Amino acid sequence: MEIVGLITRFTQFKENDAMISVVTLDKIYSFLARGVLKVSSKNKASIQPFTKSQLQISRGKEGYSLRTGIVLESYEHAKAKLESLLVLSLIGELTNKVITNGEVNNIYPFLEQSFILLNEDFHPLTIALIYFANVLKVIGLSLEVNKCVISGQTIEICAISLIDGGLISKDAFDPLKHAYASERKINIYRQIFLAQVKDMNRVAFLDEECLEILKELSVYLSDNAGTYLKSLKLINETF
Repeated sequence: MEIVGLITRFTQFKENDAMISVVTLDKIYSFLARGVLKVSSKNKASIQPFTKSQLQISRGKEGYSLRTGIVLESYEHAKAKLESLLVLSLIGELTNKVITNGEVNNIYPFLEQSFILLNEDFHPLTIALIYFANVLKVIGLSLEVNKCVISGQTIEICAISLIDGGLISKDAFDPLKHAYASERKINIYRQIFLAQVKDMNRVAFLDEECLEILKELSVYLSDNAGTYLKSLKLINETF
């Protein structure tokens, strides 16, 4: 079977083998790549993390295994820069932990565009933020960013409530449970949840803005899906 996809996970298995996860346009595959850690392996480059490859895999009694692989895009420029590599790691971890086969066709275009833009030196944390928001959308945890989630008002928006699931207007604001947010922060939430693939490089946010919202979204994901992201800690320590 021939597949084309993005490598999101590489885990060493035994001395010279590895377990690989690859995200394609319509499915996520996990397979064993035998001998790829040997210096002489011809398939080693094609199964490196955050690489787009054309792979030949076969199915046996114990699951899929790799036959041959060809690199289509290595994204080496992105992987050579620490900030971009850390964001690639976050994107990979997020994808591996929460995206299922039923959702992959909706997230794949954002995944591939994230790899492309990081390789082109676009702002890494903005890419992380937009990708995170779109993952939440496809797994059913989107926030209401067009109107107040409580009253339905589209004007006088003054807060964001992850507990309530979206924007809060003045008439629904409860000082015991809500905190006022700046107009800038409200607009960032709107932009990341409304962004299409073609919009991903139209705006870049400040590092501190991205880090604050990434932290909020990670808590939201943890509270609602029980998913903890280890790679986010490294991002917070680096940026």
